[in-house]
Amino acid sequence: TDGFKIGVLWYHVNSESELENLMKSIEHFPRCKNTVILKYLIPTSKLLSLPPMEEMHVLFRIPIDSNQFIYLISLHKLIHFYYATVTVNGVELKQIIKMILSESRERTVRVIVDASMLFNWLRSEGFNESSKAGESSREFELVKLPDEN
Repeated sequence: TDGFKIGVLWYHVNSESELENLMKSIEHFPRCKNTVILKYLIPTSKLLSLPPMEEMHVLFRIPIDSNQFIYLISLHKLIHFYYATVTVNGVELKQIIKMILSESRERTVRVIVDASMLFNWLRSEGFNESSKAGESSREFELVKLPDEN
């Protein structure tokens, strides 16, 4: 390995044996960043035991609760659940937002929230229909985002 540097190792994991090979490879190349695409139903306990990844793509339905979800998004730089739905309450949503805002590392987070849940949470934080950009309530401030056009 003299004279070259490995940046990011990509793994496509389709079976238990490939998951074992992934773990051995990570141990063998501890300084490398890792991206994994999980294509088989890995037990939740094993999903939670994986080391931090540059990217993790989970391409199967997996039962995951909000605490496990919060743990996983705090651990991995980018994680994408293609078929999993996680239900969080207002307190957990606030915890997720605060965690993301306090991060110093660059990362991508996309959370799809049911409109009624978001509306109820904003009301619980002191915002209402007449709130305007720039207003603050408790720990949050409303910000108007530029149009995407």
